[in-house]
Amino acid sequence: MRGEIKEAFFIRHAKSSWDNANISDIERPLNDRGHDIAPKMASFIQSIFNLSKLEIISSPAKRARSTARYFADKFGMDKSDIIIDDNLYYGSEWDYLKCLQVLHENAKAVFVFGHNPTIELVVSKLDNPYHGLVPTCAVFHTQLKTKTWNVNQFNELKLVNHYFPKVVLT
Repeated sequence: MRGEIKEAFFIRHAKSSWDNANISDIERPLNDRGHDIAPKMASFIQSIFNLSKLEIISSPAKRARSTARYFADKFGMDKSDIIIDDNLYYGSEWDYLKCLQVLHENAKAVFVFGHNPTIELVVSKLDNPYHGLVPTCAVFHTQLKTKTWNVNQFNELKLVNHYFPKVVLT
C-alpha cells in the first residue's frame, strides 16, 4: 500500500550567512553551519525513507538551491534534476501547493525547498497541522490523500511527521 502513496516533503533551507551585507537576499549563501547540517539531514532522511521516483523543486534563492543539492546528491540525483520554481521565493503558501501540480504523475515523492514564514503557513494548514516555529533545515513529511499531484487544498495533504536537526542529529 505504501508504494501507492504520494509523499511531499517541505524543507526549509539550511542556515544562511549574513556575513556580507552587500549581497542581495536571493544570493545569500549557506553559512558553515548550513553546509554542515544540510548533508547530515539529507543522510538522516535517506536512512529512514526509501524513496523512488523522486523529484526535487527549489526556490531560486542560493541558500535553498544549495540545500537542495545536498539532498539531490544523497539521493543519487544530479543538480540539473532540481526544478527551480521562482514562486517558492516570491510567492505565497498557495504556490507551494501549485508546484506539486506540475509533477509527473509517475513521481512518487517530492522534496520542496523553500523559506519561512511561508513554510510555517503551509504546515499550519495541513491535515494534522503543525503550529510552531520552523527551524532551518527542518523537514516536514506529508502524504497526499489522493493518488494524483493535482492538490488544490491544504487538507489534501496529511502531515505525518516532522524532523528538526537539533532533535534528530543529536
